[in-house]
Amino acid sequence: MDATKHDGRMPGAVAGTNLGGTRHRDRAERGGIFVEVFNILPFIPKHRPRSARPRNGANGVDPVWWTPPLRGMGVERWARRRSWQRVGQRRDRSELVRIDSKKMVVAGRYPLAPCEEPTGLAVDAKHGRLFVGCGNKMMAVVNGTTGKVVTTLAIGPGVDGTEFDPTTGDVFNACGKDGTLSVIHQNTADTYHVVQNLSTQLGARTLAVDTSSHRVFLAAAQFGDKPAPSETTPKPRAPILPGTFVVLVVGK
Repeated sequence: MDATKHDGRMPGAVAGTNLGGTRHRDRAERGGIFVEVFNILPFIPKHRPRSARPRNGANGVDPVWWTPPLRGMGVERWARRRSWQRVGQRRDRSELVRIDSKKMVVAGRYPLAPCEEPTGLAVDAKHGRLFVGCGNKMMAVVNGTTGKVVTTLAIGPGVDGTEFDPTTGDVFNACGKDGTLSVIHQNTADTYHVVQNLSTQLGARTLAVDTSSHRVFLAAAQFGDKPAPSETTPKPRAPILPGTFVVLVVGK
């Protein structure tokens, strides 16, 4: 696989880069919101407070919120296991949480050890497997029925997004701390191997997969110096430098 860089402008608007390729207008979106068709019910993950809130906004009715008892920091990301189930992972407690969206109850909790600080989450609906990108440089494969960890594989540091292409059987983990895309191939439902750790760009940790063209899109930018901590911002983030946003396109 190789990567092509796209910025936010139209074709021909900028000169070539070291990664080559054409330019086009695009945008990246960090997701976690799912909509239940039978009751128009989006599920919105919330890091803080400790909750995951479905919102009923049908027919202009005032929003109605339900906060399941999740404890801890809250849900990092959602994935749809079945049409009526949502599975979210708890970053601070290293567990998966299954929610029955018809009954509005927490239907199960599954520990992810040895995975720590789970962030990325994708689903193989055909085989009933969940792919969890973990902060301690591994991806966990979980049986979606039993909640048991089947196997783990090494990935890069700083993973945030995990996606699965069901046609190719490839699982992608965007690792921002070292600027790599970990590509893992599914041999069978329970056996996998690492195909490649592709160099992308530092900070590229949000991704999406086009399952028609089998291309992977990653959002990235350059960052300035991190400001000093303050009383109001004890954990400051480095600012994004204007005009540096790009979309990396990965394909074979």
